[in-house]
Amino acid sequence: MSLNLKELISSLKKESLRGLHDSPDFSTKLKQVQICSELADEIISIQDKNRDVETTSIFDADRFSEFKRWLISNDANSDKISFEFIEELGCNGVVCTKDIPKGDLAFQVPKKTMILQSTLLSSKIWQEIYSRETLLQRVPHLMLCLALLSEKILGKTSFFEPYLDILPSSFPTLPMMWSKNEIEMLQDTTAQIPGIDRKFNCWSYYCEIVEMLETAATSTKSARLPVLVRKRHLFTLSSFTWGLCISMTRQNRIPVATTKAGANARIPGMNQELALIPVFDMCNHEPGIYSSSYNFKSESLDCEATRDFKTGDEFRIFYGRRPNAELLVYSGFVLPAGENEFESFSFDLKLPTKEEDALFPIKKLMLTRTIHPSRTKLKLGKGPFFKEDMETVLVFARIVSLTKEEASGILKNSAEQPLLEIFNSPINERNEEAAVKYLKEKLTLMKEEKKATVDAFKSKWENKCESKELYQIVLSLHEGEYNCLQLDISV
Repeated sequence: MSLNLKELISSLKKESLRGLHDSPDFSTKLKQVQICSELADEIISIQDKNRDVETTSIFDADRFSEFKRWLISNDANSDKISFEFIEELGCNGVVCTKDIPKGDLAFQVPKKTMILQSTLLSSKIWQEIYSRETLLQRVPHLMLCLALLSEKILGKTSFFEPYLDILPSSFPTLPMMWSKNEIEMLQDTTAQIPGIDRKFNCWSYYCEIVEMLETAATSTKSARLPVLVRKRHLFTLSSFTWGLCISMTRQNRIPVATTKAGANARIPGMNQELALIPVFDMCNHEPGIYSSSYNFKSESLDCEATRDFKTGDEFRIFYGRRPNAELLVYSGFVLPAGENEFESFSFDLKLPTKEEDALFPIKKLMLTRTIHPSRTKLKLGKGPFFKEDMETVLVFARIVSLTKEEASGILKNSAEQPLLEIFNSPINERNEEAAVKYLKEKLTLMKEEKKATVDAFKSKWENKCESKELYQIVLSLHEGEYNCLQLDISV
């Protein structure tokens, strides 16, 4: 017997939460993705039946012209830039119409043109919903997503319509939108669990918010319900997924107005909030430094050039210190292997077992007294940003490489000198050589394992993956993670 819509949503919630919390490994999660995908497809087929689904061309010149007029009419400073389709990236971007020297203001976006995490909280009903729903408090970008969808439902009556009209309608390179087979390509990368869990998050969030809106509609006596509550039949899985993709990939933080006590006027305890910032959210990424600041006097986001840009150049900004796995999961792209200085790999500080090393009890004691338990899994890479973690790994290697005599001598001295202070410097020449040798051997093994993983990926997916673009993205992810293993381990 087929399930009705309410039953399907209830089943999707149960199965997606099972995928998040009761699936111990990637293979089990993949099976759960298949179950959830089938339920989601049934929900979408019911909700979207006889409903026109809006699609837009990649670049619609008329819409962008209207968007530019809207910006100007709302006091945005955007005379140095325009918008074009960036062929090499396959997406829209911001292009310079004038030379913009390093340090000069490129554009200015007024706060009144931004959709905010707190936008809905001007409504007393939404304040009540927010105060009782811990999900909305725990996951800030959901309020941003719901504010966006509320404006979308308003259509032509929304102040933000020109901005809504230029937002992308699909996200083919974002793992949250991939099929089960496409998600499987992420196996044995650092993106495998975050990538697959974003799908479960999307499904479970939707189901919980459906219940939330129903509760609000039935428990609120006010005749003036917020549009998303009043027209909750338009809150479909398809629309929510689109809104979540927009809010996840384009969110930025801005300072918020505070009370005299220093608290956020709408979101207690917070001095920042998430925002969708027109123009700024269209700028593509390049390595560099942060280039924006909030101007309290004009209540706007000011974006400066971090290098010289010439007329016709694409204007780009820095997205932050993100390895390729994060760029892929949250933005839908990766940098070529070797070009991301924040690329990293996990290094587990795991001692040989007591069966493998008779000194295990002593070394375990030393490890717990020198390295905090929260730092037993470190991120290493080639960039200077990993120096502190590399020093911690050296401390670990010195402990691993101790002889019985060295350990006894250090324990005697530890009454006068803290263990961490002792291990922060070479113990002696023998121990240091042994520590470096241990790290080199461990790194060599990791490189061999990753090389085998890359080769296996090519063999399995090169001719199997229907999307050459997605294949190339995941291959670059694999190769970048292999490249960052080429560390020079030296004292």
